[in-house]
Amino acid sequence: MNIAFVTSGYLPVPAVIGGAVESLVDYLIKMNEKYHKANFTVYSMYDERAEREASKQHNCRYKFIKTPDFIKAGDKAIYQIVKTFFKSKNAKQYRYILQRLWFFKKVSADLAVSNYDKLILENHPTIFMVLKKHGNAQRYLGKCYYHLHNEITNDFGCKELMGQVHKIITVSNFISQSISTYLGGLPRKKTVVLRNCVDEKRFGSAAAQKDGKIWREKFGIKSNEIVFLFCGRVTPEKGAKELMTAFCKADVPNTKLIVAGGYFYGSGVKSAYEQKLCYIAESSGNKIVLTGFIPYNDVPGVYAAADVVCIPSVWDDPAPLAVIEPLACGLPLITTLSGGIPEYANDKCALLLPRDGKIVDNLAKGIQYLAENPEARERMGKESLRAAEKLTLDNYYRNFMNILSE
Repeated sequence: MNIAFVTSGYLPVPAVIGGAVESLVDYLIKMNEKYHKANFTVYSMYDERAEREASKQHNCRYKFIKTPDFIKAGDKAIYQIVKTFFKSKNAKQYRYILQRLWFFKKVSADLAVSNYDKLILENHPTIFMVLKKHGNAQRYLGKCYYHLHNEITNDFGCKELMGQVHKIITVSNFISQSISTYLGGLPRKKTVVLRNCVDEKRFGSAAAQKDGKIWREKFGIKSNEIVFLFCGRVTPEKGAKELMTAFCKADVPNTKLIVAGGYFYGSGVKSAYEQKLCYIAESSGNKIVLTGFIPYNDVPGVYAAADVVCIPSVWDDPAPLAVIEPLACGLPLITTLSGGIPEYANDKCALLLPRDGKIVDNLAKGIQYLAENPEARERMGKESLRAAEKLTLDNYYRNFMNILSE
């Protein structure tokens, strides 16, 4: 079976600069190297580091699309205009517009002269642009799968094509219900949930534990300090500001908060939001550490440095890897009743907080409770491991291939 994946056009695969969707594609590639039940082709934006990593694979062919310098210059100009003159809070959305249009143009042309058995479109609805030309919509009719990781709020003129795919693969029941509503109702068999996974041999491993000690030293953490960790994109919807405010309010002795992540993965894009977080961190008396972007290969070690993980999402988070990863590490969670999160983390391994006007107060109470109750941390950590038992790479790959075989 020949399977092609069309990725976003702004983050590369292999996921050398991060990205949850890109990491999950990486997992499928890794397991296909092991089992080789299909021949994979991945369309990705070009990145020198990604190309080096790709050369290590044997059962996956990568088609990297290089972005011309004039396209890069145009994107940079658009981003600066939106950021400077329009003061947009979502300026990052405009960072790679021209690059992605170029990417889709090149991928569309290549799909027209290819003949894959299955075509997987990864997440963003603009990816359907690859089907709009060269007769690709008809060429891949009955062969196209939409792997949806987020809620759709704008279809960019691709709504009809979205409804024509053979099947929509979602990351949670929450997303299945959301896309069905958006498209005006879908037959039950049109959507199927493929639960996200984690590399259980890396997260929580002995090697990660060793790295965790190094990270604790690097962050200046004392042996008696309890570490609360936020790990992920540092954007308003992820709730980092609310968490930092709550941590300062809780003011528990011998605790530290590590905020690990950047605004837009490893792209170098900075934000005014991050500056606000710097002010909070500076006023915390060295109790809050902002690390900036952490390469994904280092993330297991960062988790190993923590005692509690906090994912205070203030939006309908579909199925964040930042929830699944700490489960595999055996860490207790403080998170919110948002989107698909309760489908992965239960009330035995997590403090599931309502997402309301009292979120800061509730976070502060949760921090105080877990800081002062080592027995609760240990009990919840064991439940985290139980919750992660089926979220393995083997199960992810097996379930994915079963979906394509139906």
